[in-house]
Amino acid sequence: MEGSQQFISQSFEKNKSDVESIATEMVELRSINKEISDQLETLRCENLRDNLLFFGVEEGEGEECVDIIKNICSTSLSISEPVEISAAYRMGKKGVGKTNSDNTQTTKSRPIVAKFMIRQQRDKVRKNSPKLKDTNISISEHFPKSVHEKRKTLIPMYKKAKLEGKSAFLTRDKLYIEGNLIVNTDEQINQTIRINSHIKSSRSTKNTHKSDNSTTGAQSAPGYSGTKKKATKSRIPSKISSPKASSSSKNGSRFEILAEMHTESD
Repeated sequence: MEGSQQFISQSFEKNKSDVESIATEMVELRSINKEISDQLETLRCENLRDNLLFFGVEEGEGEECVDIIKNICSTSLSISEPVEISAAYRMGKKGVGKTNSDNTQTTKSRPIVAKFMIRQQRDKVRKNSPKLKDTNISISEHFPKSVHEKRKTLIPMYKKAKLEGKSAFLTRDKLYIEGNLIVNTDEQINQTIRINSHIKSSRSTKNTHKSDNSTTGAQSAPGYSGTKKKATKSRIPSKISSPKASSSSKNGSRFEILAEMHTESD
């Protein structure tokens, strides 16, 4: 009997030691995984460093995005030197916008991604972007999707601090207020992302149910759906026209647009 109890006690201690060893290894692996993820995110940000996103530019058939961006730079942003752009395209899948009073639907303008060949020119365009404040066009930096999600949780805090007259600075996914780094834990960020995703899915489901009920008069239980977005390339037009300001501000903010999109760069 004593030998049996001793064997059980030894087995328990060994199992306890094994569990503690596994737990330690898991903590170390999580730390390594976090470090690798941070490095990968930094590399992705650097890969997109020469890009800018242009929102609110009216979308047309057969447009040439490179020439549209060059036109904006030379006219709206008053940049006299020739701007070198290696590529430009609409981001995301072409969709349908708001339904008008006459039951016609307006096309939702997608953001234009522009990759600049000279970083100094890219920075100059970004610096001159306040000149577009009286138009529907706006310019933003291009980040990986993971960074955009983090920024969405920090932007309300940034705006609040500005309204309160505090010194606030947002760089990539880090927010500084009065010189202090504001830390959002991963769990807080993930929770905000889940809430935003739930709200968006609920709105989409609600609109679908309204459409179904208007036809059948029946109501269904709410569900969730998602659509995968792809980047598409524009065709080259026979004639280049001046960029027009779109009414995309009525179709959702640029952060909501980005949340719906997934690009190859991400």
